[in-house]
Amino acid sequence: MPGGPKGTLDEEIGALKQQGDIEAPHTLLAQTCRRLSANAEENREYPLANEFHYWSMDSLRKEGSGRLGLIGTLYWALSGYGVRAAQAFWMLVGIWAVFTTLYVLVNPSEFGVFRQGICYFWQAGVYSLLAIARLNPEPRPDEPGLFQLLVGLEGIFGPLQIALLALAIRRQVMR
Repeated sequence: MPGGPKGTLDEEIGALKQQGDIEAPHTLLAQTCRRLSANAEENREYPLANEFHYWSMDSLRKEGSGRLGLIGTLYWALSGYGVRAAQAFWMLVGIWAVFTTLYVLVNPSEFGVFRQGICYFWQAGVYSLLAIARLNPEPRPDEPGLFQLLVGLEGIFGPLQIALLALAIRRQVMR
């Protein structure tokens, strides 16, 4: 925790397991961190509340993948439970880079004259950025195909990641 004693979540879980009489150390630690997070929020110590919220959720994740489920695991991977703005930003950059690369590999004829080299990669990158922001970039393919599927998927994943980034930034600047 910020300003507190050094330690990790795994060390805390290990200490609870060593006591022997605690049946569900992950759940107990998650509940404790949840209460501490609520207390920190009431006292307007938002960075500390964010850390306790993260520990609470991460404790459940470390108990087993079935505990949080697919949505919870994706929430952790994409934005650190809505707390890690840098993680959410880099995931957004990763989505952009992956789709840019996929557009280059698909090599749609709609991109026109620049079909090879750095100019084509640049054009695919700009197209991908516009697709993430849902700005209906040109060109628009006439018939459904792999290129259209990629544009549709990026149009779903991009705005979702932007929303997760906005949530994480909001949690960091919350007063």
